[in-house]
Amino acid sequence: MLDPAHGGTDEGAHGSGSIVEKDVTLVLAEAIRARVLRDGWQVLMTRQGDDTLSFAQRAAMANAQAHAIFLTLHVGSSGAAGTAYACYYDFGQLAEATPPVAGGLLSWETAQRPWEPYSRRLAQLVQGELATRLPGSSEQPAGAPLYQLRAIDEPAIAVELENVNAADEGALTALAAPLAGAIAHALVAFRASYAAEVH
Repeated sequence: MLDPAHGGTDEGAHGSGSIVEKDVTLVLAEAIRARVLRDGWQVLMTRQGDDTLSFAQRAAMANAQAHAIFLTLHVGSSGAAGTAYACYYDFGQLAEATPPVAGGLLSWETAQRPWEPYSRRLAQLVQGELATRLPGSSEQPAGAPLYQLRAIDEPAIAVELENVNAADEGALTALAAPLAGAIAHALVAFRASYAAEVH
């Protein structure tokens, strides 16, 4: 499940020129989709146009798919141009735990918790590929309490490309191919161990 962040009335970050995050994330998602289809994945996208979607709507789409992997795409506004990083949800950084709802069931607010080790592993694989293909990118992923990942009931990561202050949109979209290659290779490596452990 590819999630081009923002869309519709939620434009995301704006660059110093005409670059708008929601437009770039859609271009990136389409490039990644085309690349990973070649490896035999079934690929769904949360949006294929300029649609306004809440985090809950995106989570519902993802959670409706059995044995899925969720990847949300963003474009930052402050990192070194041409770099990217992967992020997983780190529950250890929460100030307090979310209690179970009535009946002992886990709240949607903690749906990602059992998947955190898998998400961390996927983020590590993606970051390793990013460091190779996009020079200057860190070799280690980041863990953070990202709200858009918290309700996802499957392995889930965010990938952020830098940045919206590029000279023009073409400078960013030119990075779509190496970004897609990095994600595709990481997904293949992740699939083997994930399938053996979970399915």
